[in-house]
Amino acid sequence: MCRTNNDTGDQCPVCLAAVEDVKHVIFRCPRFTEEREVLHHLFGGPLEPETLVGFMLEAESNWLAVSTFAQSVMTRLRSEERARRR
Repeated sequence: MCRTNNDTGDQCPVCLAAVEDVKHVIFRCPRFTEEREVLHHLFGGPLEPETLVGFMLEAESNWLAVSTFAQSVMTRLRSEERARRR
């Protein structure tokens, strides 16, 4: 987050008790539930940190789905960051 200049604080703006780290954003934050559901549908259930890489390596379509998810998340985080700075 810091490297992409998305880090103004460590608290999630939605889950106030949660640290907004990569694990929280990818696997838990409700802001990204809709995008995450696409991956869950392909995987047949919720993905966890321990299963993500294996899922990505199973098929090119899985790799692309995770890549699309990550791009969507980063785009949204950047947009939210710009909005907070205004």
